Amino acid sequence: MNCHHLFPQPLWHDHLTVDNDELSRILHSMRERNPNGSQVSNIMGYQSSKFDVVPMIHDDIISRASIIMKEYCTKTPVITDAWFNINGHGATNAQHHHPGAFLSGVYYVKASQQSGAICFHRDASEAFIIQSFSDHLNDLTTPIMTLPVREGLLLLFPSWLTHSVQHNTDQYDRISIAFNISI
Repeated sequence: MNCHHLFPQPLWHDHLTVDNDELSRILHSMRERNPNGSQVSNIMGYQSSKFDVVPMIHDDIISRASIIMKEYCTKTPVITDAWFNINGHGATNAQHHHPGAFLSGVYYVKASQQSGAICFHRDASEAFIIQSFSDHLNDLTTPIMTLPVREGLLLLFPSWLTHSVQHNTDQYDRISIAFNISI
């Protein structure tokens, strides 16, 4: 029997070679200038206000997004907004998506195996229907895909893909830069 997977959700990943210690210092300096930040999906941690030029990795993000865009359209990707998260022990990011963009992404400046995985969530009604008929979870039937994070990891994904971040159980901060890309 033939099978077609309809509407799969892509997730692109790469590893960037960046001076993450320097990038961490830049982000901490930005936090000092704006200690209140913003509160969107971050719980118990710090989330910065939005900015449009990502320090040190802007060109790396655009070059990878350009490769992806060649598969879907001829338009040039632009980072429309970005922010960073500094999540200490116990901090998390609630389930959310990024309306108004084509791609979203995250770069992990500081992260360990204990700093909390990123989770991608299937649409709730779809997950309910699939789970009611299946007793075996796999890539096709699972309601949540959990990916471990590590320092230097860059993830790009469709902005409509709902995601969250688990609690940081490490004693060290998890530092990430999130961003949206429009075309």
